[in-house]
Amino acid sequence: MNKRGQAEVLQLDLLFRIIAGLLIASVLITAAFQLNNTPEYNKYHVEKDIKLLLDTLEFLPIDIKVNYPVGKENYAVIIKDGDIKVEGTTKITDLIKKENYIIFEKEGDCIKYQGECV
Repeated sequence: MNKRGQAEVLQLDLLFRIIAGLLIASVLITAAFQLNNTPEYNKYHVEKDIKLLLDTLEFLPIDIKVNYPVGKENYAVIIKDGDIKVEGTTKITDLIKKENYIIFEKEGDCIKYQGECV
């Protein structure tokens, strides 16, 4: 029985498995981060958050003003008949802007966005 060189084969096999594991992990992590930073992903979550925010504002017993931060993205929020749609606008000037906010105000039974009751 010839066992000469068997230790080197096991070491190379282990090294190959470690390198392959690190490569697969780095590909999966990179893909996950790129998915989270797409504009469509962000618009979807801003839309969901605004729906929850409006439902919460509706049942608050006090008047309140809410600044909803959306980062450096410039979103246009369209509210019609209780349906909320978020559209992203991209301009060169958006890159140098500071933090953007979507502002909602509740006065009595009226929730205002851009000065109009929604």
